[in-house]
Amino acid sequence: MKILKLIIRNLASIENAVIDFENGPLAEESCFLICGPTGSGKTTLLDAICLALYGKTPRMNEANRERYVDHTENFGDDISIDDVRGLMKRGTDCASVELWFTDANDHPLKSI
Repeated sequence: MKILKLIIRNLASIENAVIDFENGPLAEESCFLICGPTGSGKTTLLDAICLALYGKTPRMNEANRERYVDHTENFGDDISIDDVRGLMKRGTDCASVELWFTDANDHPLKSI
């Protein structure tokens, strides 16, 4: 599998981002480092990939079974702390992730 493009909307600290792995500085690299200050979205990038592929993230699976009450009423109910909806950017009513990648036979695929 090769990741081609990652599109993130309203996920945690990322409002809108498109990361194109086929063009620009990442196109020529087989390995790269994700770095930045605390809160810049490093883990959110990895969460986005996991959400697109599996519908869940390891970070949320490890969360305690606590309850969270959404005071903005986006969810209409309290949700468990491990619910992936908790990754949605506060103050928004929708979030999405698109992941474009190739399969083992180099066929392009898209996961939403």
